[in-house]
Amino acid sequence: MKSYQWSARGNTLLQILNYANSFAFMLYGWDAGVISGVIANPYFLDAIGNPTSTSVLTWIASGILLGDCLGLAIIAPLSWRLGRRNIVILCCWIALVGVLVQTTTYDPVQILVGRVILGIANGPLSATTPIYIQECHVLEASRTFDTMIMVLWGIGGISAATWFDYAMLKAPDHRAWRVSLAMQALFLVVSLVLVYGCPDSPRWLYGRGREADGDLALQRLMDCDETNEQFMMSKAAIMESIALEREQTKPLAPMTLFTGDGSPTKNVRRIWISVLVNISSPFFGSSLITFYGDALLDGVGLKGDEVSLALAAINTGIPIGMGLSMFILPRVGRRPMLCWGGTALTVLMCIFTGLANIENPSKGTQWASVVMLILFNIVNGASCIWIAFLYGVEILPLQYRSQVLLSSEFVFWLVSFLVVYCGGQAAESASVGPLIYIWFCLGGALFTGLFWVFVKETKNLSLEEIDLLWADEEVKNEHKDVHVPRADSSAEEKGLSIVDAEAGKQ
Repeated sequence: MKSYQWSARGNTLLQILNYANSFAFMLYGWDAGVISGVIANPYFLDAIGNPTSTSVLTWIASGILLGDCLGLAIIAPLSWRLGRRNIVILCCWIALVGVLVQTTTYDPVQILVGRVILGIANGPLSATTPIYIQECHVLEASRTFDTMIMVLWGIGGISAATWFDYAMLKAPDHRAWRVSLAMQALFLVVSLVLVYGCPDSPRWLYGRGREADGDLALQRLMDCDETNEQFMMSKAAIMESIALEREQTKPLAPMTLFTGDGSPTKNVRRIWISVLVNISSPFFGSSLITFYGDALLDGVGLKGDEVSLALAAINTGIPIGMGLSMFILPRVGRRPMLCWGGTALTVLMCIFTGLANIENPSKGTQWASVVMLILFNIVNGASCIWIAFLYGVEILPLQYRSQVLLSSEFVFWLVSFLVVYCGGQAAESASVGPLIYIWFCLGGALFTGLFWVFVKETKNLSLEEIDLLWADEEVKNEHKDVHVPRADSSAEEKGLSIVDAEAGKQ
């Protein structure tokens, strides 16, 4: 898509790109937070005819997840051709249609259709924006920090939306719940205005063989010309990494995922680890808490306004955890945050399950359950819920990054849909009830064990250096010159090879 270009360059252009992706990613968080409060709003229920069936409300809550799966199934095969920027633009326009349909609803079918359309855009957006940001950052430090900020905006939207829902519930106009749904249009319009003037990912452009366009994009993002030494080193590292990923590599096919592709950088192994990290969240129970938290709170005995207030407090735990993570992650790295975070989430879910299965709970027990969910979301915000958007992207090979991430997000949203739809009904079922949470105790334990076994540390490494992390020592030594220049180093010290980086950790 040809369009105007921002005159800004370098760090200013990167910040515009960060804001464009952050506003688009807010669709993910805002909708996840807003829908729990909306379906608990009596004025919303009046507007759609007061449906009495639990399945109707679970369909409304999980409708966006069904759309996520559909959108990812459509976009994933086309993602390598479309590019990062075009996917963001296309999906923002689709999402605006979905917002319009669901905001003007007067019956359950219309809002379900609107939420499915919204999901068709939301799934690809939530998978593409982390890729777009990371691939446009050459320096590791800014790449990590700006990804954290983007995800904080999006996931923080969950908390902001639930508090906004609570405010709309108290508003004098009974149609105020429509404002909660319509707010998403504001984020999408801002994102569209900003992203139209940004370049596409230079790494994607180089990978597609569009070297001249890649040069221009990289020069705009680095604010330099083709004679700049840092530019030449960055481009050389990217081009060498692309060549290495494709060296002796079989085409990716279903059978290749089980037999290996023969690549020296172990592409298939990295793909499976990325999928593992990306699909883990629903197995810990976070999707049910986010999209159908009112069922959990109803199960422990909370009623009326207490539910909306408790939901807002629970979802506030996520941005608190992410804020803490911004200080902890740069010091300890990805692996400890994932492994110890998964361990803590499993323990907290086991405690919540025990409390939720107490018959005739006292008020103290009810609020103790809420505290466990708040702590759960603080830990989740500091670890699994957002590191998937960082670690799950950075370890993937460039040529498969968008296809694999969108495909794994398809699995994520499909599992989330099943968890929210089936789990929500099971939680309200007299025959199952809180026993359903045992599933999340077992799922969390399984994925935590897999984290401890398979996750490798990528702290302080560029995307090109990470390509060599799973390679044999012989391959690492042959390509030890693959490095990224450091912005604050001298000409002789602008690179740090993967061999040097690993040696420095010892």
